[in-house]
Amino acid sequence: MRTLQTLNCVEDPNNSARTLLQVELSRVCYKDEHLGAAIVAWIVLALFVVGYPITSFFFLLRVQRGKHLHDAKYIEKFGFLYRGIKEKAWWFRYITFIMNINVAVQTVFKLEVTYQILINIVLFLGNLAIVVLMWPYFNRYTNILFTAAGLARGAYLVVMVGLISRSVVFYVVLAVVVVSFIGALTRVLFFIMNRELPSPIVLWGRIRGRNNRI
Repeated sequence: MRTLQTLNCVEDPNNSARTLLQVELSRVCYKDEHLGAAIVAWIVLALFVVGYPITSFFFLLRVQRGKHLHDAKYIEKFGFLYRGIKEKAWWFRYITFIMNINVAVQTVFKLEVTYQILINIVLFLGNLAIVVLMWPYFNRYTNILFTAAGLARGAYLVVMVGLISRSVVFYVVLAVVVVSFIGALTRVLFFIMNRELPSPIVLWGRIRGRNNRI
Protein backbone atom coordinates (compact mmCIF):
# COMPACT_ATOMS: atom_id res chain seq x y z
CA MET A 1 0.00 0.00 0.00
CA ARG A 2 2.90 2.37 0.74
CA THR A 3 4.18 1.83 -2.79
CA LEU A 4 0.83 2.80 -4.30
CA GLN A 5 0.52 5.83 -2.02
CA THR A 6 3.92 7.03 -3.21
CA LEU A 7 2.67 6.93 -6.83
CA ASN A 8 -0.82 8.30 -6.23
CA CYS A 9 -0.70 11.82 -7.65
CA VAL A 10 -3.62 14.17 -8.34
CA GLU A 11 -3.88 17.27 -10.48
CA ASP A 12 -3.10 20.54 -8.77
CA PRO A 13 -6.34 22.58 -8.79
CA ASN A 14 -4.30 25.80 -9.05
CA ASN A 15 -1.90 24.59 -11.74
CA SER A 16 -2.97 21.92 -14.20
CA ALA A 17 0.62 21.54 -15.42
CA ARG A 18 1.71 19.75 -12.25
CA THR A 19 0.45 17.05 -9.93
CA LEU A 20 0.50 16.74 -6.14
CA LEU A 21 1.00 13.74 -3.91
CA GLN A 22 -2.43 12.66 -2.64
CA VAL A 23 -1.26 11.80 0.88
CA GLU A 24 0.74 15.05 1.18
CA LEU A 25 -0.69 17.76 -1.04
CA SER A 26 2.13 20.16 -0.24
CA ARG A 27 4.57 17.93 -2.14
CA VAL A 28 4.86 18.15 -5.94
CA CYS A 29 5.06 14.78 -7.70
CA TYR A 30 8.34 13.77 -9.37
CA LYS A 31 10.15 16.80 -8.02
CA ASP A 32 12.93 17.03 -5.42
CA GLU A 33 12.60 14.33 -2.71
CA HIS A 34 9.57 12.70 -4.30
CA LEU A 35 11.47 11.89 -7.49
CA GLY A 36 13.82 9.51 -5.69
CA ALA A 37 10.97 7.93 -3.73
CA ALA A 38 8.91 7.51 -6.92
CA ILE A 39 11.78 5.75 -8.71
CA VAL A 40 12.14 3.28 -5.82
CA ALA A 41 8.36 2.77 -5.73
CA TRP A 42 8.22 2.00 -9.46
CA ILE A 43 11.06 -0.52 -9.07
CA VAL A 44 9.29 -2.21 -6.14
CA LEU A 45 6.02 -2.25 -8.09
CA ALA A 46 7.64 -3.75 -11.20
CA LEU A 47 9.78 -6.36 -9.44
CA PHE A 48 7.80 -7.46 -6.41
CA VAL A 49 4.14 -6.45 -6.81
CA VAL A 50 3.87 -7.43 -10.49
CA GLY A 51 7.04 -9.18 -11.63
CA TYR A 52 7.55 -11.82 -8.95
CA PRO A 53 3.93 -13.08 -8.83
CA ILE A 54 3.73 -13.40 -12.62
CA THR A 55 7.11 -15.06 -13.11
CA SER A 56 6.65 -17.43 -10.15
CA PHE A 57 3.17 -18.38 -11.38
CA PHE A 58 4.34 -19.42 -14.84
CA PHE A 59 7.41 -21.12 -13.40
CA LEU A 60 5.29 -23.17 -10.98
CA LEU A 61 2.82 -23.91 -13.77
CA ARG A 62 5.63 -25.55 -15.71
CA VAL A 63 6.81 -27.40 -12.58
CA GLN A 64 3.27 -28.63 -11.86
CA ARG A 65 2.82 -29.89 -15.42
CA GLY A 66 6.02 -31.86 -14.99
CA LYS A 67 4.63 -33.22 -11.70
CA HIS A 68 7.56 -31.90 -9.67
CA LEU A 69 5.74 -29.64 -7.19
CA HIS A 70 6.61 -31.96 -4.32
CA ASP A 71 10.32 -32.18 -5.14
CA ALA A 72 12.42 -30.98 -2.21
CA LYS A 73 14.23 -28.27 -4.18
CA TYR A 74 10.95 -26.62 -5.23
CA ILE A 75 9.29 -26.96 -1.84
CA GLU A 76 12.30 -25.27 -0.22
CA LYS A 77 12.13 -22.24 -2.52
CA PHE A 78 8.43 -21.97 -3.42
CA GLY A 79 6.62 -24.15 -0.90
CA PHE A 80 5.16 -21.14 0.91
CA LEU A 81 3.05 -20.47 -2.20
CA TYR A 82 1.26 -23.83 -2.20
CA ARG A 83 1.98 -25.62 1.08
CA GLY A 84 -1.23 -27.01 2.59
CA ILE A 85 -3.11 -26.72 -0.70
CA LYS A 86 -4.19 -29.59 -2.92
CA GLU A 87 -2.16 -29.95 -6.08
CA LYS A 88 -5.15 -29.34 -8.34
CA ALA A 89 -5.51 -25.88 -6.75
CA TRP A 90 -1.83 -25.01 -6.26
CA TRP A 91 -2.50 -21.52 -7.69
CA PHE A 92 -5.13 -20.59 -5.08
CA ARG A 93 -2.87 -18.24 -3.09
CA TYR A 94 -2.45 -16.12 -6.21
CA ILE A 95 -6.19 -15.45 -6.04
CA THR A 96 -5.74 -14.28 -2.46
CA PHE A 97 -2.88 -12.04 -3.61
CA ILE A 98 -5.10 -10.47 -6.30
CA MET A 99 -7.80 -9.77 -3.71
CA ASN A 100 -5.26 -8.11 -1.41
CA ILE A 101 -4.04 -5.94 -4.29
CA ASN A 102 -7.67 -5.02 -4.99
CA VAL A 103 -8.14 -3.84 -1.39
CA ALA A 104 -4.95 -1.75 -1.59
CA VAL A 105 -5.92 -0.17 -4.92
CA GLN A 106 -9.42 0.72 -3.72
CA THR A 107 -8.07 2.14 -0.46
CA VAL A 108 -5.39 4.29 -2.08
CA PHE A 109 -7.02 5.47 -5.29
CA LYS A 110 -10.60 5.92 -4.01
CA LEU A 111 -12.34 4.38 -7.03
CA GLU A 112 -15.90 5.33 -7.88
CA VAL A 113 -18.46 3.32 -5.95
CA THR A 114 -19.82 1.74 -9.14
CA TYR A 115 -16.40 0.33 -10.05
CA GLN A 116 -15.83 -0.84 -6.49
CA ILE A 117 -19.08 -2.76 -6.50
CA LEU A 118 -18.40 -4.36 -9.89
CA ILE A 119 -14.84 -5.40 -8.99
CA ASN A 120 -15.88 -6.74 -5.58
CA ILE A 121 -18.75 -8.78 -7.03
CA VAL A 122 -16.44 -10.42 -9.59
CA LEU A 123 -13.80 -11.21 -6.96
CA PHE A 124 -16.40 -12.32 -4.43
CA LEU A 125 -18.00 -14.77 -6.87
CA GLY A 126 -14.69 -16.02 -8.21
CA ASN A 127 -13.10 -16.63 -4.83
CA LEU A 128 -16.17 -18.21 -3.25
CA ALA A 129 -16.81 -20.42 -6.29
CA ILE A 130 -13.24 -21.73 -6.20
CA VAL A 131 -13.40 -22.50 -2.48
CA VAL A 132 -16.84 -24.13 -2.61
CA LEU A 133 -16.28 -26.18 -5.76
CA MET A 134 -12.62 -27.12 -5.35
CA TRP A 135 -12.23 -27.22 -1.54
CA PRO A 136 -8.57 -26.25 -2.14
CA TYR A 137 -7.03 -26.76 1.31
CA PHE A 138 -6.19 -30.16 2.76
CA ASN A 139 -7.53 -28.92 6.10
CA ARG A 140 -11.29 -28.82 5.64
CA TYR A 141 -11.79 -26.38 8.50
CA THR A 142 -9.58 -23.91 6.65
CA ASN A 143 -11.92 -24.28 3.66
CA ILE A 144 -14.89 -23.54 5.90
CA LEU A 145 -13.09 -20.48 7.29
CA PHE A 146 -12.45 -19.15 3.76
CA THR A 147 -16.07 -19.87 2.85
CA ALA A 148 -17.30 -17.91 5.87
CA ALA A 149 -14.94 -15.04 5.01
CA GLY A 150 -16.31 -14.99 1.45
CA LEU A 151 -19.89 -14.86 2.68
CA ALA A 152 -19.00 -12.07 5.10
CA ARG A 153 -17.56 -10.14 2.15
CA GLY A 154 -20.80 -10.73 0.28
CA ALA A 155 -22.82 -9.42 3.23
CA TYR A 156 -20.61 -6.33 3.27
CA LEU A 157 -21.38 -5.78 -0.43
CA VAL A 158 -25.11 -5.94 0.25
CA VAL A 159 -24.82 -3.42 3.09
CA MET A 160 -22.60 -1.09 1.04
CA VAL A 161 -24.98 -1.09 -1.95
CA GLY A 162 -28.03 -0.81 0.32
CA LEU A 163 -26.64 2.30 1.97
CA ILE A 164 -26.23 3.94 -1.43
CA SER A 165 -29.65 3.15 -2.84
CA ARG A 166 -32.27 0.43 -3.09
CA SER A 167 -31.97 0.28 -6.86
CA VAL A 168 -31.99 -2.76 -9.15
CA VAL A 169 -28.28 -3.16 -8.44
CA PHE A 170 -29.03 -3.73 -4.76
CA TYR A 171 -31.42 -6.59 -5.48
CA VAL A 172 -29.03 -8.13 -8.01
CA VAL A 173 -26.22 -8.10 -5.45
CA LEU A 174 -28.58 -9.46 -2.81
CA ALA A 175 -29.66 -12.30 -5.13
CA VAL A 176 -26.04 -13.15 -5.93
CA VAL A 177 -25.14 -13.31 -2.24
CA VAL A 178 -28.18 -15.42 -1.37
CA VAL A 179 -27.46 -17.94 -4.14
CA SER A 180 -23.81 -18.04 -3.08
CA PHE A 181 -24.86 -18.59 0.52
CA ILE A 182 -27.07 -21.53 -0.49
CA GLY A 183 -24.21 -23.07 -2.49
CA ALA A 184 -21.72 -22.58 0.34
CA LEU A 185 -24.15 -24.00 2.90
CA THR A 186 -24.65 -27.07 0.70
CA ARG A 187 -20.90 -27.58 0.58
CA VAL A 188 -20.57 -27.29 4.37
CA LEU A 189 -23.44 -29.72 4.89
CA PHE A 190 -21.71 -32.27 2.67
CA PHE A 191 -18.61 -31.78 4.81
CA ILE A 192 -20.57 -32.33 8.02
CA MET A 193 -22.00 -35.54 6.56
CA ASN A 194 -18.42 -36.52 5.64
CA ARG A 195 -19.27 -36.84 1.96
CA GLU A 196 -17.60 -35.38 -1.09
CA LEU A 197 -19.61 -32.87 -3.09
CA PRO A 198 -19.76 -34.04 -6.74
CA SER A 199 -18.27 -31.65 -9.26
CA PRO A 200 -20.63 -29.78 -11.64
CA ILE A 201 -19.45 -32.05 -14.50
CA VAL A 202 -20.34 -35.19 -12.54
CA LEU A 203 -23.72 -33.75 -11.57
CA TRP A 204 -24.49 -32.83 -15.18
CA GLY A 205 -23.55 -36.35 -16.30
CA ARG A 206 -25.92 -37.87 -13.73
CA ILE A 207 -28.77 -35.58 -14.79
CA ARG A 208 -28.26 -36.46 -18.47
CA GLY A 209 -28.13 -40.16 -17.60
CA ARG A 210 -31.44 -39.97 -15.76
CA ASN A 211 -33.08 -38.05 -18.62
CA ASN A 212 -31.90 -40.66 -21.10
CA ARG A 213 -33.41 -43.47 -19.01
CA ILE A 214 -36.71 -41.60 -18.86
